[in-house]
Parts: sequence; structure tokens; C-alpha cells
Amino acid sequence: MVGRSKKATFSFIKDRVWQKISSWSSKCLSKAGREVMIKYVLQAIPSYVMSIFRLSNTLLDEIEMMNSFWWGHGGSSNRGLNWLSWEKLSVHKNDGGMGFKDFVAFNVAMLGKQGWQLQTKPDSLVSKIFKARYYPNSNFLDAKLGHNPSFVWRSILSAKVVVRQGARWKIGAGFDIPIISEPWIGSGSSIPPVGDDMLALQPYSTANLWHLIASSIHQFDNAPDIIFNLLQSLSAAQNENIVTIMWSIWKARNMKLWQQVSDSTFTILKRAKHLLEGWRSANRKKSLLRHDNSVSTLNAPQQNGDTNVRWRKLSIGRYKCNVDASFPNNSNKAGFGMCIRDSDGNHVRSKTMFFSPVCSIDVGEAMGLHHAIRWIQELQLTNVDFEVDSNRVADYFNKGRGDATEFGSIMDSSIYFSNTYLTNSHVEFIMRQANEVAHTLARVATSNTSLHVFDDIPACITDLIFNKMI
Repeated sequence: MVGRSKKATFSFIKDRVWQKISSWSSKCLSKAGREVMIKYVLQAIPSYVMSIFRLSNTLLDEIEMMNSFWWGHGGSSNRGLNWLSWEKLSVHKNDGGMGFKDFVAFNVAMLGKQGWQLQTKPDSLVSKIFKARYYPNSNFLDAKLGHNPSFVWRSILSAKVVVRQGARWKIGAGFDIPIISEPWIGSGSSIPPVGDDMLALQPYSTANLWHLIASSIHQFDNAPDIIFNLLQSLSAAQNENIVTIMWSIWKARNMKLWQQVSDSTFTILKRAKHLLEGWRSANRKKSLLRHDNSVSTLNAPQQNGDTNVRWRKLSIGRYKCNVDASFPNNSNKAGFGMCIRDSDGNHVRSKTMFFSPVCSIDVGEAMGLHHAIRWIQELQLTNVDFEVDSNRVADYFNKGRGDATEFGSIMDSSIYFSNTYLTNSHVEFIMRQANEVAHTLARVATSNTSLHVFDDIPACITDLIFNKMI
């Protein structure tokens, strides 16, 4: 039975750790011996309790008295000098630490393991008990705290965010998926039921397109059939108008839901018109470029080769985000580097981060692009061109679909976020020589212990940035 004072209830853990340290005070232990004692004796003492209860940070800080044992000789009479904090000692040995456990992260991980068992093994006795008490009509990922919950349930539920972030699932036949209640939107929320306040009819009526849609609505009773019927029966120009307005309505719906911003019909139509004009302009330029390449066949290979190996400036009003991943041989992690520059090549912002354990090159490159797209979304930038030096990533983003591997899942998620949240953005392939800035940042990321965001130009890429601007 856990009382009101959680610290007093679990103080026996601290006492047992201290007794162990005191009993070793008279023994002559080398640094290697102390490392073994800490990792396999002291840190194993609270493991069972941590797998059931969420311990307070105050108690966990007190348990980390073993830092004194590491630097001193044990006991209370001779502590020694603590040259590094426990946080830095908890870093992996490859990154300069000792690989000791971070008790806060370990506690959450152990509770997350219990939550994963509740989610994946619903037929076990413990799962049935918790389900009957706390989430009879849902699953663990959708469970709420409930009325008068036990401390065990509070502890396990606190790690739900870890289970949700690490969970992956794909749609099969789709018969058992509740469309309304599942978290389809990227921020983790569900789609609310369509009501009278949802913008749908008015923009089409204002644009004089509703008479084209009404006949399909009366003919079919579901959205996919209506859309495909329209695409087959209407002209290309009419389809372009309808699709862009459809996208703009969905954009207005998301802004209303997540940012509490209400768009007027005029704003919705103006945004759709701007998108359509940009798309048509891009296609005209593409056709002209294709024509120029066919006329000047002798000069084309030299020009393409030069532009593929040099960083190219953009038209005014656009941004470029270079992305790359690094896979050092002596580290069990992949580094990601991304750099945003404006149309003049000026540094806007850059970021380094890493992922552990190390993954395949294709998966790492795909993850780098995925993190870059999410980052651009958080910064609320539009008109961004992403450049990667992985041909497979660029080809899949622009042409591919339906890959059931981990690479395909990551790329499908990137495509979804780009199409949903980013306006007029593209992904292009470039050679490694033109992606030196991102590659340098990715290599630096593997030596860091956390992600870094740079508003000013990092020292490692200063020369590269200014050389590209010349």
C-alpha cells in the first residue's frame, strides 16, 4: 500500500543503496571495480520498483549518491571530489561518458514497457483487470486517468507518451478502423465530426463550380466515388480549380482547428488561386526547360553536371533546406544535419540531431528528410525547396508509393506532412559536392549529446556558407 508520502514509502531504496556503498568503504576497488559495482549491483536495486511505480525526481536525485562512490572511496568520511555530474556520466562511453543509467529515463522506459504489454497483450490477466477498471471501451493508448486511480495506474499512464511515440502501425483491410476517433492528424488529435460550421459549400458556390459537383453528390454516396467521377467527367482546367479549392478548404479547416484562425470565403479562394497559378507557372517553366534542353543537346550535359555539383541560388521569396545524414563507423548512431538559406544564400537557421541505434543508409536519409519537413512545419515556413544527396529518397518522394518497408513508411509520412502542411515545396536530388554544408553538420551531430538549433552560422560551416555566396 502506497501512502501519501511517496518519498517515505520508497526511502528504503535509498537506504539499501547507502548500505551497499558503506559496506564497500573498506575495500580497495579500482575504477573498473567501481564501475562494475555501480552498474550491476547499485543500479539493479531499484529496477523492480521502477517497473511498477513512477519515483519522484527528488528521490532519484538522492539515489544518485553513487556519484560520490565513483569519485571517492565510499562511506561518509571520504567522499572525494565529483569532477563530473551524474548527467554527464550517464552519457554513452562512445560520447565521453561512463554509460551509467539515467534513472529518470530508465524509470519512464520501464513503465513504458508495462504500457506496451497492456497494449499488445490484451488477453493477459493484468491487462483484463486494468481494462475493466480504467478503459473498458478503448485501448491503452486512448485510456484516460479516470476517477480515483491507483498510484500504479498513474505511473504507467505517465509513460503513455513514450509508447505512442515509439508505436508504428499500418492500415490493413481497414474494416475495424474508427475513422472519427483515431488520430489521423499529424499533431495526434482526431478528426471532429463534420458540422454546419465546416466550410465546404460556399467556396464552390462562389467560384461557380457547385453545379458541376452537385450531380455527382446525388449520384454517389461516398467521397471517393464522387471525386473520381469528377476527375473523369470534367475537363483538366475544371479539375484543377476543384482540387485546389478542396485543398484550400482543408487548409482552412486545419487552421480553424489548431490555430483558431477563421478564413473567409475570399481568403480560401485567393489561396487556391495562388496555388493554382504557382503550379501552372512551374509546369510552364518545366516545359520550357525541357524544350531548351532538346534544342541545345550539346551544352545540356555540361550545364546539368555543373548545377548538380554546385549550390544554386533561388528565386526571390523562396527558401532552400539542405539535408543529409552521416553514419560514422565508430559510433552506434546516425547524425542528421539541415541548413536553411534564403534566395541570396544567407544563413537563416541550421540544426543538428542524431538517432540511435544506427540504421541503414536509405532509412537514415529518409529520417533526415522527415525531421527536416517537420522542422520546417514548426517554423511555419512556406515555399521551401529541400535538397538531398540520396537519389532513392528524391525519386520516392516525387514518384514512388506503396513500399511496405520501414523506408517506405517513413517516406509516406514525409509525403503526407509535406502535402498537408507545406505550401509549394519540393524535394530535389543533388550531388554530395553541392550538399557539403548539410553533410558537415550531420558529421558534427554524431559527436553531440543532444540536438542543437543555430540561429547564427555554426563555426564548422562558416567558410562553406560564404564560399557558396561568392
